[in-house]
Amino acid sequence: MLGIQIVLIITGAYFLNFFLQRLLVRFQSIRKFNESLMIPLSGCIRWFIIILVVLLICRQLGISLTLVLTSVSGILMLVAIGFVAAWSVLSNVSCAFLLLVFPPFNFGDTIEIKDPEKESGIKGKVVGLNLFYTTLKSTDAEGSDVFIRVPNNLFFQRVIVCHSGDHTEALKVSMHGSFVDSK
Repeated sequence: MLGIQIVLIITGAYFLNFFLQRLLVRFQSIRKFNESLMIPLSGCIRWFIIILVVLLICRQLGISLTLVLTSVSGILMLVAIGFVAAWSVLSNVSCAFLLLVFPPFNFGDTIEIKDPEKESGIKGKVVGLNLFYTTLKSTDAEGSDVFIRVPNNLFFQRVIVCHSGDHTEALKVSMHGSFVDSK
């Protein structure tokens, strides 16, 4: 009896998908909207029906839908957190490599990282670089040393002013797209 119910659910889902896909094509021909919109809409309908079939089959098998939904949402949350964490780590590591290959500053330079929306920024002397962050040495209002650790990917998102010695170094882009030292 259980096998027949599962076959009926799958057959009903097949016909529901067929009917909704035909309805979508007819609606597209009447409304004349872009064909590139049809593929995502068709995919959404198909995935909605697949998820519905899986939930109905789980219910027929006696598996708690609350347990299934809780497990799926927990797994999705872990994947999302893992993706964000991996993206952040990989971004800093790849930016560290780029900072070593194409250095916008040298060790010992005093640099300032400016936010385009603000007047001032983070300023300090470059004293260290590792895979995840660059360490700047600065002094606070009381005159004591403060070490600021700046994530490496921030150097590719903000304006960097490099104060080396008595002058400020900057790079300018020529008309051909190559960098020209402006000393």
